[in-house]
Amino acid sequence: MTRDLLNPHQRLALAITLRQVERTLRSVLHDLVNEEQAILYRSKITLPEEKRPEVKQLVETALEQIAWLAQAFELPPEIIDNTAILRGPLALLRSDLHDAHAGKLRRFGDVDPDLEAELDPTIDTLIELLQEITLVAQS
Repeated sequence: MTRDLLNPHQRLALAITLRQVERTLRSVLHDLVNEEQAILYRSKITLPEEKRPEVKQLVETALEQIAWLAQAFELPPEIIDNTAILRGPLALLRSDLHDAHAGKLRRFGDVDPDLEAELDPTIDTLIELLQEITLVAQS
């Protein structure tokens, strides 16, 4: 049995490395076929169209190799709980939003007197929404 060739620490180290490779490869696959059209950014791979099928095939072959290794060495899958992103990063983003209030923007130059009335209420709403998301995720 191939599993017996690794001690538990080696098995874990191999699994961690292959998970990182797999996540990156799956991200590449996703980005090859999906150009993300968000509100304030665009995410895409600028690889020429004629090269995409070759890259896709190579990525799929690499994923097949990872699958073989995972089975051969009985590497345990990890359950990745993305709930944590609803807590830690959102707290930091709330802090960043506080720094986007009109009064804080003075550090970048003079602020139009009407900016506070136009900007701050929506910034405050965003802060409240992020707080609500965090509270729901904690309950």
